[in-house]
Amino acid sequence: MSQTPPDILKSSAVAAELADRLTIAREQDAFRLELRGQSGHGVTGVIKRDEIQRVLQMLHGVVAQAGWLVVPAARPASAAMPGEAKPARH
Repeated sequence: MSQTPPDILKSSAVAAELADRLTIAREQDAFRLELRGQSGHGVTGVIKRDEIQRVLQMLHGVVAQAGWLVVPAARPASAAMPGEAKPARH
């Protein structure tokens, strides 16, 4: 992958919008990706399995780097949180 030159990014920034909907559908030996914005405009493309895996890996990396993933802390079922009442034994 190559980095997009800044002048190309600047020229398209005015018309840019966030993707509102992503649709991925199986199409024979490939996958059809469709991105739509809030305006209804969008783009569709067909990519192979290894390409979609790469896209998803890159997306996961960006999401993790941005801190959008929240992984709940695991705790054993028997461990009580501080302040929780302990079962009474009679």
